Amino acid sequence: MSNYNLGSVAADVLELVQDVPSSISGAPTERMAWRVVQKMENYTGQAIGSTAIADRYQQALVDLTAAAVLIAMETQGSDNSYSLGPFSVTKGQGSSSSSAAAKFEDRGMEGLQLLGRRVSVFKANG
Repeated sequence: MSNYNLGSVAADVLELVQDVPSSISGAPTERMAWRVVQKMENYTGQAIGSTAIADRYQQALVDLTAAAVLIAMETQGSDNSYSLGPFSVTKGQGSSSSSAAAKFEDRGMEGLQLLGRRVSVFKANG
């Protein structure tokens, strides 16, 4: 069994996403990962949990959590413009974090769809 847990997810996401502000990193990232786990459990009909997360769920979980972190960074305004003398950097809507969030979301959903979905079937009248 794997020792992968929500803390592992948060650590992997913080390696993928640069310059995550302290207001989002750590416990908030773990809470985002937990919400993604709940979404995955609802989608697949399988119990994933917050500890000993099976290998088959890990990549989709990391990708979807990274997308959530990037979206939170944009929502919080962490992706702004700044300048130092004549040097300036402009970020914001339409920046690389917007496209990265969309790519992580797409990749995570693709992985989630590959996991499959539990379908309940009811046979009526014999």
